Amino acid sequence: MVIMRDLNLASVDLNLLPALEALLRRRHVTRAAEDVGLSQPAMSHVLARLRKVLGDDLLVRGPSGLALTSRAEEIAPRVAAVLNAARTIYRPPPFEPSSVRRVLHIVGCDTHSILFVPDLMNRLREEAPGIELSIENYARDVFKRLQDGSVDLVFSNAETALPTGAVSTVVGEDRYALVMRQKHPAAAKKWTLAEYTKWESVVVSLFGDGTSDIDARLAKAGLTR
Repeated sequence: MVIMRDLNLASVDLNLLPALEALLRRRHVTRAAEDVGLSQPAMSHVLARLRKVLGDDLLVRGPSGLALTSRAEEIAPRVAAVLNAARTIYRPPPFEPSSVRRVLHIVGCDTHSILFVPDLMNRLREEAPGIELSIENYARDVFKRLQDGSVDLVFSNAETALPTGAVSTVVGEDRYALVMRQKHPAAAKKWTLAEYTKWESVVVSLFGDGTSDIDARLAKAGLTR
């Protein structure tokens, strides 16, 4: 009587599976090594381990290079199927905008609402009608709220220091214009950054901390207002 026992997977190095699949598919040690990000000597070592674990040569010399053994031919499609099944576990589910029901919290000012929100609302109406927009004001804790998830998106300037983990993308470009009263003493001068710092000015501080991205540019030049 033959007693069959299940293999204890905890005793098997499953990290060898990607290398095994590449070797069986490529039938070439160097190319298989490139596929899985190993050096050629490292892949040769892995092949030796696989031969020992599986009790088979797997790859043997043939008239036109390496060839699969009968055992390798047998297991090749199963190894590929196992890895494909594993990938589906870690692959995120497909995103279906039309099925989403939530409120999207965006922090911005009137300019952003005028320039970007109308087109965004039109697209949401077509592709994700279950999403509502909430345009909210800036506050000092806006980046803390971004990190804890109570805010989804924040419009900011290019010079704004982002918190750890935040990513940004350019959605538009603009330029600053300096406005002053008529007959201002500096109106006829050719301005430099240093000249700008000599005069009193109004600071538009989005985040309520008394500074703007102009201050960041001044700081890079070693200047302050």
